Amino acid sequence: MNKSSFLFILLFLSFSLDFSTVILAQSSQEKIAKADQLFENKKYVEALEVYEDILNTDKKISLNALLKMAFISEALEDYSKTLYYLNLYHLYIPKNETLLKMENIAFSYRLLGYEHSDFDVLSAWYQFYYVYILAFFSLVGIGTFLFVLWQLRKRKELPIRYSLSFVLILALFFVILNFTDKGKQAIIATDNTFLMYAPSSASSVLEVVGKGHRVNLVEEKGVWYKIEWKGKTSFVKRNKLLLIEEF
Repeated sequence: MNKSSFLFILLFLSFSLDFSTVILAQSSQEKIAKADQLFENKKYVEALEVYEDILNTDKKISLNALLKMAFISEALEDYSKTLYYLNLYHLYIPKNETLLKMENIAFSYRLLGYEHSDFDVLSAWYQFYYVYILAFFSLVGIGTFLFVLWQLRKRKELPIRYSLSFVLILALFFVILNFTDKGKQAIIATDNTFLMYAPSSASSVLEVVGKGHRVNLVEEKGVWYKIEWKGKTSFVKRNKLLLIEEF
């Protein structure tokens, strides 16, 4: 493994000390310990097998383990898995360094769907703290409503600033609920993946693509996903995708 890859994993591990674990069952913790030991002994392929077994079986894994999985996959030149694990990590700890790393890998392999801006970093942080932001505005809204009622009991007319403040909070609450969902994404898992015009194997083929591209998911239809691809919509089978979602 080259020096830059080694520095990459050390950098991420140092950033994630305070957020390194997801609650796991006792059996999974034992497996994690086994995989970590294999990793320390530089038995990377065996460690990756154990990590992947935990993720596929329990649907949960530590964030440090995700970084190690990305590190090993990169060394094995499995760029689609590398990007998948980095995307999962980024869901929990949004960092510009992660976005840049993914963008560099995507550029090297001419992959689509990884362009980003500073707004994407802010958006990722917003999605991460979405529940807390929603709770904050809910409390502010309730407090403002109670304050308005209290003011109405004291006087016949309510000052316009109180009414405007209450309306503004309601508007922000409405926007948060209805217009801030970025939507789900996925990574093409295999080479020679067929993108279809309709959710049917008998449909015409829009394009045949390689693995690693990241796509936006529009909706699920049985064993198919409707996706966005180069400004168009197409359909791809569920088993051809690595879904980027929280575990």
